[in-house]
Amino acid sequence: MMKILFTILFISLFLSIHSNTLPQNQSKVDSLQTELTKTKNELKANEIALSTIRKDKQDLQTLAIIGGSIATVLIAVIIFYQRRKSEQLLYTILPQKIAKRLKGTEDLIADDYKNISIVFMDLVGFTAFAKEMPAAEVVKILNEIFHRLDDLCTEHNLEKIKTMGDGYMAAAGVPEPDEKHAINIVNFALAARDVIAELDKKSPMDLGARLGIESGPVVAGVIGKQKFIYDLWGDSVNTASRMESTGVPGKVQISENVKMEIEKRSDNYTFFKREPIEVKGRGVMQTYLVELK
Repeated sequence: MMKILFTILFISLFLSIHSNTLPQNQSKVDSLQTELTKTKNELKANEIALSTIRKDKQDLQTLAIIGGSIATVLIAVIIFYQRRKSEQLLYTILPQKIAKRLKGTEDLIADDYKNISIVFMDLVGFTAFAKEMPAAEVVKILNEIFHRLDDLCTEHNLEKIKTMGDGYMAAAGVPEPDEKHAINIVNFALAARDVIAELDKKSPMDLGARLGIESGPVVAGVIGKQKFIYDLWGDSVNTASRMESTGVPGKVQISENVKMEIEKRSDNYTFFKREPIEVKGRGVMQTYLVELK
């Protein structure tokens, strides 16, 4: 009996002791569960944040690729237009055919032409008048004149060679050969003479043009390293210059060579024979004044 009572007493005591600790253990379990839930939530939030970062990184890489592609295209477009602009500028300085040869493998441009025509024009008395005028007015008048002559060159299939002060030089038959070079250049000269007369009516100066033409062989090429130009050399060039300097204001003076070239292909012109003149380097020459019939 004592043994049974002792057992009951032991069980009661055990239950009493553990009944006091159960709430404490439950509290710890609840706390652990709370921490576990919190940790799970944090891990989930971190996973979401990491996923967002990865997506943002991918988006940035995609944008970088797209931006790089756009930048490459833009650079290519800029280079294309800059190159085109440079080519257009080159074509305003040199004949297109010559410019293309220079852009190729040719280092030296030098061509022989058996028969072309060259014209020189000078504004009579312009230098003296220009001394009394403002610089801006002088440039304005010359600019208008040379713009009109440039248009006439295009119209009559001439190549403008250069300007020299108030002088103008052009040629027909270069760089592309042209059987009608003499006719084209005479038509240009007569039209240029009329343009100067027209502009004279609007100008405070007494403008007049003296023009001279020669036909014959020349050497044509590009010279210079900076500000290079397409130019012509030979006796024909010198003679054309003499045709201008010994000419008559308001008239077009031509040589015998030019007259013969025109007569081969047209009878639309009238020639007025002048007294033979002394031409430096050529001796006495027969020249003519030419007009359309």
